[in-house]
Amino acid sequence: MADSTASRKRQRTDEPAVKPEPSSEEEELPAQATLLPLYYDDGNVIIEARAHFSAAELDALARDGCNANQLLADALQSIPEEGLDGLVKYKIHRGILASHSTVFADYFRGKETILGGCEEEYEGGIIFTLPDERSGLDAFLKAMYLPGDLQKRYAQSVGTNIVPLLSNVLSLCDKYNSPSIRSIVVGLLERRYPSNLSHCNLDRDKFSQSELVVYGAVLRLAMQHKIGSIMPLLLYRLGAALRGLDTVNYQNNQAIYGRIVTQLTAQDLRILFGGSLTLHTQSDRRLAKLATLEESPVCMRPEPHRLMRLCTAALSSSIRPAYAMPNAPSFVYYARNALDLFDQAVIAISNSNDICPECKKVFTQETKAAKLQLWKDIPRIFNVVDLVGEGWGSE
Repeated sequence: MADSTASRKRQRTDEPAVKPEPSSEEEELPAQATLLPLYYDDGNVIIEARAHFSAAELDALARDGCNANQLLADALQSIPEEGLDGLVKYKIHRGILASHSTVFADYFRGKETILGGCEEEYEGGIIFTLPDERSGLDAFLKAMYLPGDLQKRYAQSVGTNIVPLLSNVLSLCDKYNSPSIRSIVVGLLERRYPSNLSHCNLDRDKFSQSELVVYGAVLRLAMQHKIGSIMPLLLYRLGAALRGLDTVNYQNNQAIYGRIVTQLTAQDLRILFGGSLTLHTQSDRRLAKLATLEESPVCMRPEPHRLMRLCTAALSSSIRPAYAMPNAPSFVYYARNALDLFDQAVIAISNSNDICPECKKVFTQETKAAKLQLWKDIPRIFNVVDLVGEGWGSE
């Protein structure tokens, strides 16, 4: 490794942390900033990334007590309106870096990688100057030492603020081939958007419209980075919500609708709206199939009453959607999510006086099973099985 690597490294001289633009000797050079967010004295690899720090960022860094060199500390006394250009510098350990990235591991073994030309020798160590975006690189490298840091950021995030950062980290995972860091990000998303039906919040009344905007942003993230495990829930929730969003009588809904769909690509929208139509068609067909269930062989209804009204006839009436019933209140028209209809049917069966206890038990089991099967079929309904894989969804 020593021979092959040494030949492609260039020696670094005592140049400043940031090269100033060419200028005359009389011209006063602007201050340059170097931040050290992850800097171990015993580290043997330095990673640098050029960055521009706005005045607001510099002020926030000063208030947060961010580790910085003296030059930045002095500059913070009079932060220029245009901000400062400079470096983010990380001093970390070669072994840890190699254990999380096969690209860096291959480089240290002397193999040709995308890092060729980005490295220099300096005081017996290696400095990599990378072109990557600062916030993503910061989170990517910190996750190697502090996996909980990214989780903390995610838990404290508001709205869609965290989505660009997660996207940057996932892009770096692809670029530097880091399955371990990718698994951290995917794990955070899977806990927030589970495939377990019982763990999902699908209640329309408990789901704010601002959360739908977040769902749209995360769906784009999932599509871009091929995180199939969270796609079905996102597609179901968005498809159900957009179908019932009244954009004619409520102008605010038009803005929400626009914020959701403008985050998505044309392909995303084809998948979303095409699957939404299929979803509601499938729910209607499966409810209709339930309405034709045969009477339980252990029906407990007394014989004379069985002749007057069979339990199956009562079941058919119970499954009929509430909005199709005479004199139905207006609010029932807004509770037509595909999976909600099965819950409504279970409640109607339970409350019916025309279905015997034994048939209630059978009909309830069949209705819950039909709901679970519809949930498991969402990848096929939205035609994303190739992204999600087989066997998605559980109770």
